[in-house]
Amino acid sequence: MFEEADIHFEEAYVIDGRMKKDEAQKMVAEADVIWLSGGDTPTQFRYFQKYGLDIVIKQHNGVIIGMSAGSINMAKTSICTLSCGHTKQEIYNGLACVDVSVEPHFIINEVPDELIDLSEKYTIYGLCDESFIVCSGKIIEFYGEIYKLSHKIIERV
Repeated sequence: MFEEADIHFEEAYVIDGRMKKDEAQKMVAEADVIWLSGGDTPTQFRYFQKYGLDIVIKQHNGVIIGMSAGSINMAKTSICTLSCGHTKQEIYNGLACVDVSVEPHFIINEVPDELIDLSEKYTIYGLCDESFIVCSGKIIEFYGEIYKLSHKIIERV
């Protein structure tokens, strides 16, 4: 995906269960860029915790990119919805890299009641595919088709 966008890295490593905990922490701590992939969101988060990567990622000063499940887990409040394909609704304290909760793969013509109901308590940004949010300090920039769901109101950002 990065190669197709003409973004090249000198080195790239996959951190997964085949790696020892201390080795994984060291590689993540020393990385210039961390990419949190998609997949099963709560499983991914439990893996971060099991390997102590949650703490390492929170302390990281470089670029952190979240895609799909990774973008949900980057939030202060991670919201896993049935409508986003999870087997059960789960809301938990995420990595807190950003204070923006997202619903990836959002389709404006198919907003489920579950998201509307959750928007009473949480502000959720619906990210349509090919859209993204960049957070740098207190600056938040929105790119592409993104919707803010708050207090049962949906508005395009």
